[in-house]
Amino acid sequence: MSEEYNTPLPSADFTPEELAEASAMRPLEAVPSNWTVKGDPSFTKFTPSVEALAPTDQKAVRQLAGPNATGEQLQSALMGFLQNKRIEARIIAGAGPDATEPEREALEQLGQIRELAREHGKLQAELADVARYENGFDADGNPIAIPVLRFQGEAVTIRTHRMAEIAQAVTDLEGDRGKKAMEEAVRREAANRREQRTRLEEAAEVERRAEAMVREERVEARAKTRANMLRN
Repeated sequence: MSEEYNTPLPSADFTPEELAEASAMRPLEAVPSNWTVKGDPSFTKFTPSVEALAPTDQKAVRQLAGPNATGEQLQSALMGFLQNKRIEARIIAGAGPDATEPEREALEQLGQIRELAREHGKLQAELADVARYENGFDADGNPIAIPVLRFQGEAVTIRTHRMAEIAQAVTDLEGDRGKKAMEEAVRREAANRREQRTRLEEAAEVERRAEAMVREERVEARAKTRANMLRN
């Protein structure tokens, strides 16, 4: 959500029809962006394979498919993974100049949630990071390797606190705060459309009056010519 929310919104009351029109949003792929995609970005023209992915992405797909996945299940997991990547890229691209205010707000909220999720995942991985293993014994006296986490004490407290803040921020974005911001975006869009309609109506009225003035001047000139003829 941008700093624009601190600016006063139009005080005019909008009709339900205006608000409904302003709240309409296109599918994510159809929202204008600042990126230009060449060719067909869909997956209908070819059959992707897991082996074509980077090793880390291959691992992610196999985890999605689950252990002992069939070829069909693996392919389904791959298509889901690629679709998520496509959505992620679209969110990163943001909204272009022709996007509506609600579309702009929706993409911004999705982008914020994405970044918060990435930070949360990073912190979670750090808390689980093992620095080394020490020799020890289990309850039965058998020798075992005991993991020693890289982060201890205050470092764990700081990261745990930040993860709680992130969880609350996501909850707010998906709840009342995000809803309020979207309602304000709809009102801004309604104001933009009303202003645009006013400009178009004024332009049409200017054109109508200009044509009427030209016609009046033409008629006046002809009438004066005719009057001179009658006088003679």
